[in-house]
Amino acid sequence: MKKKKNMINVDCMICFYVMKAGDKICLENIIYQTPFSPKNEIDYDFQYNVKDFEGKNTIHIMPATYSNGIEGQFIISAFCESPISLKKL
Repeated sequence: MKKKKNMINVDCMICFYVMKAGDKICLENIIYQTPFSPKNEIDYDFQYNVKDFEGKNTIHIMPATYSNGIEGQFIISAFCESPISLKKL
């Protein structure tokens, strides 16, 4: 009897980008990218560094899938020692 292999659909693997706020989304604004994960949850302990963000208090967190055109719902949860707000762009 053959065992079934669990096939991971690479197209649906997820990650997220932490970016400097700017006029547009571009590679130059990416501060960090999580590794792509086949799971439906990613945890990342982010340490804000003023130097990385050029003194700005706004960052962008952008979820992404490995392949273009794959869309779905997502939830972003953030915990911080100081007051923060999350806004949908």
